[in-house]
Amino acid sequence: MTRRVLRWLVPGALAYLIFLGATFPASYALHWLQPSLPGVQLGDISGSIWSGQARQLVFDSVPLGAVSWQFDWRAPWSGSLGYRLSLDGEGTRLGGRVRIGRGGRLVIRDLVGRLPLQRLDHWLPLPPDSVAGLLQLDLTSLIVTNGLPQTAEGSVTLDSASLNWPQAAVLGSYQMQLKTGQGITGEIRDTNGPLALQAQVTLQTDGQYRVNGVLSARDSGSAAAHLLTYLGPPGPDGKYPFDFAGRL
Repeated sequence: MTRRVLRWLVPGALAYLIFLGATFPASYALHWLQPSLPGVQLGDISGSIWSGQARQLVFDSVPLGAVSWQFDWRAPWSGSLGYRLSLDGEGTRLGGRVRIGRGGRLVIRDLVGRLPLQRLDHWLPLPPDSVAGLLQLDLTSLIVTNGLPQTAEGSVTLDSASLNWPQAAVLGSYQMQLKTGQGITGEIRDTNGPLALQAQVTLQTDGQYRVNGVLSARDSGSAAAHLLTYLGPPGPDGKYPFDFAGRL
């Protein structure tokens, strides 16, 4: 083979490899990524590993909507595979940057958006359609390893919450500020509504959590005030303390 032939063959082969990489179907790549994404299923996939979409994202058997992705070129510098993702479903709109690392580690940055509280029915310890409201997410950072949150920074807001079980009641709106120290801590406050709430959530890296605080009613005749009786008798100040713990 002459040098002249090699001069054309090598650039041509490189160009072909670049073309294959740029157009590599996302459906093939999903088979490689699936072990790092337990519980995730994608349907009707189109596009490449660099830019594409799936018309249906299902997580833990719950359909969430359509998802699209763009490759995050900054991720390889940290030794991970990363994408800019956006999710659009019925009443749901989320966007952020996700990096997939080793050992089941997910690093999520700049997660912003909203979703109806009813979307979480599958994971709530209540009968279906027991609660309603709108969750607003504004998280600068969230790191999850093997399904357990390790760090979190940002805020979660619940707007216009209401309860349908065990009785109908308007609950109001609340906000939780998250930060990481000795595990993840969240400070919860009401922003408006029939109940006044001050509470703290702590979550350890092994999944152990504790929630404690006090509730009181602004209107003793409201349906929400009646729900407070499930917490037991009030304290001397008329407020209802609560404290419970468990493991995710």
